[in-house]
Amino acid sequence: NIAPYEVFERTFLKDYMGTGHIQTYSASVTGGGESVNYFVSGRFNRDDGPLAVQDVGPTRDIARNIQGTANITVFPRERLSFRFGMLYTDRVNTIPTNGNNIYGVYSLGMFGKPEEAYCDDVDGDGRQDVASTYIGDTTPVCTTTGNAHGARAFMTTRESMQAERQQDAEHFNGNITASYQAADRLNFEATFGLDVTNSQNFWFRAFGSDVDE
Repeated sequence: NIAPYEVFERTFLKDYMGTGHIQTYSASVTGGGESVNYFVSGRFNRDDGPLAVQDVGPTRDIARNIQGTANITVFPRERLSFRFGMLYTDRVNTIPTNGNNIYGVYSLGMFGKPEEAYCDDVDGDGRQDVASTYIGDTTPVCTTTGNAHGARAFMTTRESMQAERQQDAEHFNGNITASYQAADRLNFEATFGLDVTNSQNFWFRAFGSDVDE
């Protein structure tokens, strides 16, 4: 019940925000003796950002990182040593459509107009089909189709949340160093290694993602 010329507002951007969660676990082991020294470490990190749209679309803002390192030095005989080193990193980053983008989740939310919001009356009972649930405890969710955030153009916010964007990167570095001390002031050393990086970026919008069309 809004009177003519009455100003009303709703901050749609709050609908997408929740409490993020960060977790980090790490461990390392070191030791050895006269013939072998070693160091091994591992780390796991997962950062679930503030985007909270699990009930609206599959898009997420999650950064996950796995790291591992190992260094082993072997002394098979006097003046001779071998060092083995390894580094491995696996990163996965999922992000919503965002930035300076007319299809961005936050962009559509910022420019949403509450007076343009609606849910379609698919069953024809004369009332908008609104579900009993709410986005962010403020905005009703349409049971079928509609424009609950009052997006003016391009697509609804719910349609933008159907897109999945992910960046994957793997990095491996392995090396071996042989060292021989021929004399007090003469040392020979040779190092061989391998460094490999693989990365993949994709943006996926499934068929039928225009859920409010």
